[in-house]
Amino acid sequence: MTDPTQNDPTTPPPDPNLAALGGDPGAVDLRGGGKSKLPMLLAGVAIAGGIGFAVFKMMHTRKQKELHAAVMGRFKDVESDKVAPFWVCLLGPNVDPGLFPDNLALGQRVEAAFAGDPLHYPEKVMDECVPKLKGVGDEAAALDAPADYHDALRDYGKAVDGLAVIGEWAQHAKTRGVEREATNKINAAGTAFHAVDGKPSPEAISYDRFLRCVFPDLDKMADEQPMLEKLFEECKKPEFVSHLRDDCGKAMAASDGKEDKNFKDSLKKFGADDRDLSALADCFKKGRKGEKRDEMAPFGKAWADYMKAGGAVRKIGKDALKED
Repeated sequence: MTDPTQNDPTTPPPDPNLAALGGDPGAVDLRGGGKSKLPMLLAGVAIAGGIGFAVFKMMHTRKQKELHAAVMGRFKDVESDKVAPFWVCLLGPNVDPGLFPDNLALGQRVEAAFAGDPLHYPEKVMDECVPKLKGVGDEAAALDAPADYHDALRDYGKAVDGLAVIGEWAQHAKTRGVEREATNKINAAGTAFHAVDGKPSPEAISYDRFLRCVFPDLDKMADEQPMLEKLFEECKKPEFVSHLRDDCGKAMAASDGKEDKNFKDSLKKFGADDRDLSALADCFKKGRKGEKRDEMAPFGKAWADYMKAGGAVRKIGKDALKED
């Protein structure tokens, strides 16, 4: 029998969703009745969607951590392979520049290395240590990294370049090394003069030349007291100290080993009293203080900038890699 509604234009078309549920309108119960299957389907889709989003988030987080770990690995390579050789050259092996409590302690370490070899250490700094920094700052700034790192890496690169200022200190230290060497030679010659027992050595004779340069009226002195008094007063002036070390040091070095006509008289009056040696040592010390040098200050600041910039890069990586 033909269904009278088939050709009735006012009859709505069959609901495909209803057909999927067996054609039973009672099977759809939006109030959550026992017959309803749609809420269960919707809940399943929601759960599946939630799990999918969680998996996606987890995978994205893991990839981000891998990315940051790779950046920190490349940064570590720059520090260990490119910057560390500079510090080893400057301070010696197994010395971490980050362990110095302040720039003063760092400066003391460098000055101690200089004191150990005043003639050659400054040249080593200029010719070997500083060149190790060439191009390292640009390499660090250009590391492949997310935008979060760009400013920090740029600052780090500039800070690495700034460490080269130690070369300026080395230039001044080289001059001081020459001065210190001259001072040591004067002291050695003076020691030889006061140790004469018999025939004088060339060093002892050269010290007599040195004394005559420092004290033009040496032959008029009866003992060392006037000598000590003059050193006490004049050594407060850096220019006088320079005169002793440079002019009189050169006069001493130019000695031909021949005794002055009054050498024996000088030896008789001054040979047994070596207070001039300690007075000269104090004189050279006062002269260095009088020059008021603070050549290490720029490098101390460069070290502080380097430590701060490196810490900023590492903090970005640490924050990104910490567990949520």
